[in-house]
Amino acid sequence: MEINKKGVLLSVSESDLESGVFYNDKIIEVGEGCFRGMKSLVKLILPKCTKITSSIRDNAALTTLSLPLCKEVVNYSIRDNAALTTLSLPVCEV
Repeated sequence: MEINKKGVLLSVSESDLESGVFYNDKIIEVGEGCFRGMKSLVKLILPKCTKITSSIRDNAALTTLSLPLCKEVVNYSIRDNAALTTLSLPVCEV
């Protein structure tokens, strides 16, 4: 996993998951393509993240996505996650 000094997640791999879960309370933005095609990603929880770019795509096992402070989601950022049943974006402005 690589996070820059501004709190932007630049890269992540399946080895950063713990039992299919990715949790990080330091990330404030998810950069381009970070969560794309991760076969074992089941839950993604980023409590301080405020922005998502084209990032969360093609994750066949992803069921839960929690972004409680996210205010900005770039077009088509969250797509093709067939198992997704829980999406929490309480402050996101569409």
